[in-house]
Amino acid sequence: MKRHHYFIDGRKLTCCAKFHKIGNQIPYFSLTGEITDRGRFESSGCLHDEIVKIWPDLQILVDLHLSDKNGIPMHAFENGFYFAGGYQKEFPDAKNPKFLANHLRISEEKANKICLQVTKNPDREIFHSICFSNLERWNKEAKEAIKKFDLKIEN
Repeated sequence: MKRHHYFIDGRKLTCCAKFHKIGNQIPYFSLTGEITDRGRFESSGCLHDEIVKIWPDLQILVDLHLSDKNGIPMHAFENGFYFAGGYQKEFPDAKNPKFLANHLRISEEKANKICLQVTKNPDREIFHSICFSNLERWNKEAKEAIKKFDLKIEN
C-alpha cells in the first residue's frame, strides 16, 4: 500500500506499508516513508512521526512496524527484558519504561510496574510469562491491521 501527500512547498511524502516475507522467515509488518523536494531525495526510512501527522489512521501500522504476522514485536523477549532492566548488572542504564511500553505496546504505567518487578527479580522465566501474556492482543491487532489495509504478503 502506498500513499502520497504533496506539501504546499513542493515537497512530497510517500509512505509504503508492506507485509514482507523474506525467504523462510515469518512475514512481518513494515511502514516506511520517503520525502522528496521537487523530485530530489531529502530523507527516507522510519518517518513514522511525519507519516502519522498526515495519516493518523496508520498509527496501528507504526505500532506494528517490524512485528511478525501474529503481531509479536521483533525480538519481543530479548529487547523487552533489556528495556525492563533485566541486564542491570551488565547495562545499568538500559532500563527504559517508555521504550518497554512502546516495544510491547502496553501503557507506560504497566511498563513501570514491570520494570520495578524485573529490577527486583530479573528472572527470565517470569519475564517471559509477562511478555507473552500479550499474545492474544498482539494477534488481534495484527489481524485487524491486515484486514483494515488489505495487506498481502510481498516477497
